[in-house]
Amino acid sequence: MQEFAYGFGQRIEGIVTPEQLAAITKELEVYCSNYDIAPKETSVSTYLEQLPEEFKRFMIAKKVAGRSSGTLKQYSYHLVPFFYAIGKPVQDITDSDIIVYMYTLQKNNPKIGNHSVEHVRLILSSFFSWCHDGGMITKNPMKLIAPVKYEQKEFPPISEEAFEEIRQAITDTRDRAIFEVMYSTGCRIAELCNLKLNDIDLKQREVHLLGKGNKHRTSYLSVRAVIAVRQYLKVRTESEDEHLFLGRRKPHKPLSQSAIRLILKPFSSIMDVNGNLHPHRIRHQFATEWVNKGLPVTELQQILGHANLRTTQEYYQLSQARTKYDHMNYIA
Repeated sequence: MQEFAYGFGQRIEGIVTPEQLAAITKELEVYCSNYDIAPKETSVSTYLEQLPEEFKRFMIAKKVAGRSSGTLKQYSYHLVPFFYAIGKPVQDITDSDIIVYMYTLQKNNPKIGNHSVEHVRLILSSFFSWCHDGGMITKNPMKLIAPVKYEQKEFPPISEEAFEEIRQAITDTRDRAIFEVMYSTGCRIAELCNLKLNDIDLKQREVHLLGKGNKHRTSYLSVRAVIAVRQYLKVRTESEDEHLFLGRRKPHKPLSQSAIRLILKPFSSIMDVNGNLHPHRIRHQFATEWVNKGLPVTELQQILGHANLRTTQEYYQLSQARTKYDHMNYIA
């Protein structure tokens, strides 16, 4: 029960005042004292007795290959309902079965967009390609299923003025350090949550990130980021936990991704473009500004930790100023 109350407290930290948070947590513990609350079981092992053997081997192979826990959960989250819905051995599943399943996803839930369906298609393609390459099936049913077209969501860059206003509005020492580290490195939210104290070298202005697929890379801190982190470390709660960013409430666990999103969201109103301020938007802003400064896309790819160059290209759009600059230098 205490773990449940703590987790809930982390979810709303930053939305209410510390005093309100303490009162809410206390009332929650009292109200739920007569209930049995346990974490929902989400591990793959609960399904192993009922799911295809190929699925078990696929999950094990991907784990051995170094896929992150988040990626493995995505595989399980989408493959498990697929197998239950189809109800056939893997060898008997056809492209028609898959097309009907993908169509049914949107028919039963109109909120599921084409982007989500394409995500499902990619996971199914990964599974069936793995089965085919391993000789478990003679024909890959995904070969005949084309990618699902969807409108790529664009993130218009925040103006320099608005971005500076956001920076000045973040007065909390810890939250300012979070913002500056994210903007200085362009890191993913998971990479920020995983940061340990010994991952940051303030003298060398370096930060060591653990990215997707357990790949390590080195990024660099701006002067603002170094100052912000140094100020935060002076007031950081003493804890045996080695993670850099911790919650304020005991037992001072590492900040979750949800907690960081909630920290940033209140500053959305300062932006001069639509949408919310969230970690991916800061990452996108980082990429956009480097592109506008003329950084080659291949170098940006290394900084962002992308395995595929096409992924990097989706993160930015050339500004009008950059387009004019290129026109004047190469065409005019």
